[in-house]
Amino acid sequence: MAGVYECVADNGLGQVAVGAIRLQVHYPPEVEVEKSTVYTGEGYSVVLVCFVYADPPAKVIWDREDSTFDSSRHSEPDEVVMGTRHELVIQSVGRDDFGRYSCKATNSLGTMTRHMSVTGVADRVEITSEPVSTAPDVYDLSWQVQSFSPVQEYKVAYRRSKHNISVEQPSVWKEVIVPTTGSEPVGDVLYHQRITLRGLEPATAYDLKIQARNAHGWNAVSDQFRFATLTRGEALESRIAGTGGGPSRRLHPLLGSALVLAVIILPAVL
Repeated sequence: MAGVYECVADNGLGQVAVGAIRLQVHYPPEVEVEKSTVYTGEGYSVVLVCFVYADPPAKVIWDREDSTFDSSRHSEPDEVVMGTRHELVIQSVGRDDFGRYSCKATNSLGTMTRHMSVTGVADRVEITSEPVSTAPDVYDLSWQVQSFSPVQEYKVAYRRSKHNISVEQPSVWKEVIVPTTGSEPVGDVLYHQRITLRGLEPATAYDLKIQARNAHGWNAVSDQFRFATLTRGEALESRIAGTGGGPSRRLHPLLGSALVLAVIILPAVL
């Protein structure tokens, strides 16, 4: 409710009279963080950001939990943008800089603290392959991940999904350890990988998730992804369609009616 209020008086004679008054509402600090987890690597610079709202204005203190905070290696910017944005800049991150940081705001009415983590593990894996296979018993899986240090290996886990009509419970997760290809990352920190899953059941939906490991350990598990294999008849249709006048489009029934997706069936060599 804070702001400028106007009182307008008019009796039909002369100009309208206007009086204004500003209402200022005092309240304790409210703190938000831009990112709760910040991914980086040794030798890189990183910026931690928190937004502080308070009246009267709050004093903001950065701190690090469970370790000594070396202020000489961390610097606040000379200018705070828009009065609510506060930054902590960590120059040339070292292994000792990884950990949990806090942004603490205090005024005469109270205190609020929010936390954020600086980590060297990779970000979550993003699966980039199509959700429908081009064959009844194999699936070409591809993904990418951002990591500021080289990825050493991946863990791919998949299972037959409960989404299948004939299955009451999903099957047990099957895990596969995938070594890296050794190729250079795209854009220094973005890694791509591709494998083929074999021995799958035709006309079946599968759940899938992936993790990546670098020198700092395993990252968080990716969002669960669902893909489906073709029936043998659909695989034959896709080959025939590939030799005709242009690609065909179909929606795999196992992916459910809630997923509206047009899939281009490309020529496949079995």
